[in-house]
Amino acid sequence: AVMKMVTSYFEHRREQLIDTLGAQLLADVIGYHGHRASIHAVLRDELSRAAEAAERDGSGPVLPVALSLGGIVLVDLLAEWPDAPVEACVTVGSQAPLLYTFDALPALPYDEVDPPRLAVPWLNIYDSRDFLSFVAEPLFRRRDGLASVVDLRVHSGVDFPRSHSAYWELPA
Repeated sequence: AVMKMVTSYFEHRREQLIDTLGAQLLADVIGYHGHRASIHAVLRDELSRAAEAAERDGSGPVLPVALSLGGIVLVDLLAEWPDAPVEACVTVGSQAPLLYTFDALPALPYDEVDPPRLAVPWLNIYDSRDFLSFVAEPLFRRRDGLASVVDLRVHSGVDFPRSHSAYWELPA
């Protein structure tokens, strides 16, 4: 339903949308897929080091927060790393749900009937004015009605593309 609305709105504005985000999004995704293994290795190492440091100094759980393409990388990594040393994950303005529908996340194969779930809770923050953010919860809802992701809609009130970075300007 969301994609139908977006498509209807942009049907006669296709050039504007592609000019604004299409080429960059495509380049980012292709670049990520081309270097996926090395990007995952770096993120695994950083999360493992953060967890070790948190355990040493008792600073609390590790909770990665990732914006945009970082959210794609984080969700894809955690889907293939069920014993990751994190308590949960947060994606902000991420295209991970969109790529999931395209079956373009190797660790999360698309399954409409019985969608995969992350081993940790996932909070997906999106803004309806940010055309690079997508809802995830309906896509990952299983037959039992539960989903491993919860969507949180925020209202930046600013126009795209500025809305894609406005998350950090909102009150907690």
